[in-house]
Amino acid sequence: MILKQLTIENFRNFENIDIDLTNRNIVFGLNDIGKSNFLSAIRFLLDRNFRRNGLMDSDFYDKDVNREIVITLKIAIADDEENDDNKKIYTMMSGAIPSGAEEIFLQLKALYDGEALMG
Repeated sequence: MILKQLTIENFRNFENIDIDLTNRNIVFGLNDIGKSNFLSAIRFLLDRNFRRNGLMDSDFYDKDVNREIVITLKIAIADDEENDDNKKIYTMMSGAIPSGAEEIFLQLKALYDGEALMG
């Protein structure tokens, strides 16, 4: 399993970014430029416990709750079907991945509910 690409739309300080990834990435920079928001986007996508509390209006870019948040992660799985991580993916997504697939996409989409005051 190799992380290939992350796209974040309308999430916190990211209006629309597309980042090429490798399995070794370093996130660094000045304070208040979005390092924690970048990691939070990944956690929202991959960690169901992190999503449990939903999204606040401040989680939407410029508090624009009329646009949906979209976080997409592209993962290469073709290199080694015997890899333990790949086996877990095939097990968790049983039947959803065709044999011979070289990559998968995980995507989270979120809309804001004005009545519940959360996404």
